[in-house]
Parts: sequence; structure tokens; C-alpha cells
Amino acid sequence: MRDLVLVGIGGVVGAISRFVTGRWLTNACPLPGHIATLVINAAGSLVLGFVVARAAGGGRLARWEMLLTAGFCGSYTTFSSWVLDILSLAERASLAAAATHALVGVLVGVVALAAGVFLARHWPVAFHLEALTSALGISRLAR
Repeated sequence: MRDLVLVGIGGVVGAISRFVTGRWLTNACPLPGHIATLVINAAGSLVLGFVVARAAGGGRLARWEMLLTAGFCGSYTTFSSWVLDILSLAERASLAAAATHALVGVLVGVVALAAGVFLARHWPVAFHLEALTSALGISRLAR
């Protein structure tokens, strides 16, 4: 039951973060919607690689792996929006544009994931998730 709650909390935070980031990228930068989705998916892949590599060591992050991977990253990144973008490009622009976007999306995602793993293994950063979760009132879920 604890894992379900952690995934749910991460999912809510990830979905809201994805919505806010998408709006910001399309309004403030401004990026076309399909590029904003690509950027969001790349950022989520980077975070996912980082978390999975750090959690693999069995450290403090391992307790939060469900919240951060299946929860946050699962709802922050979006396969369905990316596929919709590919279909829209095929209909609006061309099959070549759609195929290029699909290929770039896969390559960027894999490179971002690998970069996250690399950073996790080589960047000596401390995590203080306990302080964050304590402030949010969810610290007892990880025990």
C-alpha cells in the first residue's frame, strides 16, 4: 500500500509539473508544442537516469525510487503526447517531419537517460529528500 501512495504522490506532482512546464515552454520561450514535449521528455529521461543509477546503490534515494520513477517521471514525461505530436506532424507537415521528430525523440531520450546515469555516478551531490518530505508531511511513507 505504501508504494501505491508514493507513486500517487509522485504522479500528482509530475502531472502538475508537466502541465506548468509545458505552458511555460510554449508561452515564455516560445516553443512549438511538439518541441516542448520533446524538451519535457528529455528532462524527465535525465531525471529518470539519475534516480535509477543513484537508487541502484541502495542509498537514501532507493526508498524514494517508486515516487520519483513510476510516480513523478511516469507522469511528467508523456509518450501519448509525443505520439500525438508525431501524428500531427505527419498530417500538418509531412511524413519526413514526423519521422525526423520520432527519431530525434528517441535519440534525445536515450542520450538524456545516459547523461542522468553518468551524472549520478560521477557528480558528488547530496540529497536531502528527508527534509523535503518532512516539510511536505510525507516523511513517514518512506519508512
